[in-house]
Parts: sequence; structure tokens; C-alpha cells
Amino acid sequence: MNAIAQTFKRVAEFVGMTEDEMRQVSGHTIRVGATQDMLALNIDLASVMQAGRWKTTVMPMRYGEEVQAGRGGMARTAKAQGERSKKST
Repeated sequence: MNAIAQTFKRVAEFVGMTEDEMRQVSGHTIRVGATQDMLALNIDLASVMQAGRWKTTVMPMRYGEEVQAGRGGMARTAKAQGERSKKST
């Protein structure tokens, strides 16, 4: 295990993560989180790719699936319908 991963594991233990949560922590965690944060802030994909040094959109799009789904057509429709139903009551 590399030094970055070991540091993340120690921090995870310090903040009280469960064993299951700690198993999911790796040195790669920061890259995934940074990608998700940038996409959540509406930073364009080209800039995200540059920051992560990716040549294709495959990995940043995979890391950002949940963020992107929250902005997709279905999410916007559900939000609009929820707002519409609040106005009619």
C-alpha cells in the first residue's frame, strides 16, 4: 500500500469510519472526489479531464455518474413536476 493510501486509511480510522467504509478508501479516493466536486460545480468536462490528466471522457464520466444523473432530464422533470404540484396546492 502506498503512502497516500496509508494516510487516507489513518484519517478514515481517525474520523470513525466503519470497517466497510474504510475498505473503500484508497489513494484513488481523492481523484474520484475531486472529479465529482468539479462536475458538481459545473466545471466543464474538458477542464475536468485536464485536471485529471485523462485523454478520454470514460473515467471522469464514470466517476461523475451520480452527479450527472442529478442534473439529467429525469431529475429536472421530477423537480419541475414537484414544483408544479406545490403551486397547485
